[in-house]
Amino acid sequence: MIRQKCFALTISLLLCVGLAFSGCKNPQQLTPTDQQSPALEEQQYPDFEEDYYPAQWRPRSDHTDFLWEVIGGQGRVYLMGTMHAVSRSYILTPELLDIFEEMDALALEINVLDVEDMMDMLDFSFLPQGQTVLDHLSERGLIHLENMIEVYGLDFYSIISMAPFTISSVFMSEVLSMSSLDIPGGVDLLLNLHAWEMGMEIYVLEDWRDVFNNVNNLPAGTLERISILTIAPPEQSVEELQYLYEVFRSGDTERVLALLSIDGEEEFIGGDGLPIIFEEIDERFDYYMLEHRDRIMADSIISYLESGRNVFVAAGLAHFIGENSIICFLEEAGYQVVRVDLTQRMAA
Repeated sequence: MIRQKCFALTISLLLCVGLAFSGCKNPQQLTPTDQQSPALEEQQYPDFEEDYYPAQWRPRSDHTDFLWEVIGGQGRVYLMGTMHAVSRSYILTPELLDIFEEMDALALEINVLDVEDMMDMLDFSFLPQGQTVLDHLSERGLIHLENMIEVYGLDFYSIISMAPFTISSVFMSEVLSMSSLDIPGGVDLLLNLHAWEMGMEIYVLEDWRDVFNNVNNLPAGTLERISILTIAPPEQSVEELQYLYEVFRSGDTERVLALLSIDGEEEFIGGDGLPIIFEEIDERFDYYMLEHRDRIMADSIISYLESGRNVFVAAGLAHFIGENSIICFLEEAGYQVVRVDLTQRMAA
């Protein structure tokens, strides 16, 4: 269960870096000195309507979406809890799109269609020039990383210049390529594309630079435990990812809450099969990845409500569930948040 929580938090950053680091098998790629990186401006995005929503009648979804309406303020805001990687069989239902298309703007954790921002992100994804991740790992961490690079078939020299959490995201990208989740970027990307094709305004809920700075500045021991020792062999990682997707599709808040909750007495086994001993400082990772970001995103949402804007907000599901989540902060500020039952709209 604990590993799956770390898996979920890694996916939450995958949206930021996963599309940029699609495959690191070539030693000429992704080095901070020659700046050879995938040309995002040349990336061929799929046609939203043609590839995802054919003109013929669309089947009913086999999943339940996490959607809430925020009541209060001058504007209308809907919140959607997403997963940043989904199967192509996942559809945005007509009932959901009816709500989406009533809004004036879409707000996301990051606009992945903003090429300039995505290119700037590469600078935050590498260690300072002259450093490698080997300078920051224990003997155990080094051995495990070397083993996983070999198992996954990645290029050693491309990987070691990256920051630890970027490395974790690269391995996650590889896991996605082995799984049935063939839309990196997931629900967020589908909404991003649809908003772009509709000509909707696209807002960002937070500054990704804040996220990267906070994570990259955690102590080396914390980054090793969270980012390196949690890298599991491919088969295990694919199985865990598929389980996360099953929980996401279930629409069951209690299952999500259980996934995100950690029993302090539960032993955490690393990807190398040995126990990981967490320290109190590791709690800062959870704080920066969830509570700190959720407060910032809640403030953005309140600004939409009070300015009279009608905004569809989409962010990783973990940001809406449990204590110190976006929903909690909105309710503390006096807003009512009600889950929307799309099945009732389907039946209408």
